[in-house]
Amino acid sequence: MAEKTATTGSTWESEHGWVITLGKWVWLFGLANGIVYLIWGIVNVFVRASVPTSPFTFYTTTVPSLWYASRGIGIWYIIGGSFNIIFSIAIVKFKFSNKVKDRDWNFLYEEHILKLGSLRFPLMLLWGILLAVFGFGWGGLLMLIVVFFLLFAGPRDYQWKST
Repeated sequence: MAEKTATTGSTWESEHGWVITLGKWVWLFGLANGIVYLIWGIVNVFVRASVPTSPFTFYTTTVPSLWYASRGIGIWYIIGGSFNIIFSIAIVKFKFSNKVKDRDWNFLYEEHILKLGSLRFPLMLLWGILLAVFGFGWGGLLMLIVVFFLLFAGPRDYQWKST
């Protein structure tokens, strides 16, 4: 792949500073997102589940059903938060953020792909989607912004089909 030619009006030349900065730190947003949701899940499982929301709820609903309903929501937050913490450190930091910081476009555009027949699917897009799903949005959203910018307005044209 050849580098895009730099013209004074090109999107990459005018916007690459914030893209690289955000890409370098996006793993911290995923980590923070995971910590917040992990804490929120623990609060739901152990604190909120044992306290009825109102006297009306306490008398009309059995205490065990309140406890299980809040606990189920909290467990999902614990699973999603734990996934985000581990995933942000193990995958996003080393396979995306460090590569963006080092401007290792060859790794992101050529080596770190999933070949599905003739389709070349960028794994950075998959990592962003997983981070968004398990982080309920905002942790992975920032990564997806960087990924979409790199794929569609980055320093290289991404080749979706193998030749």
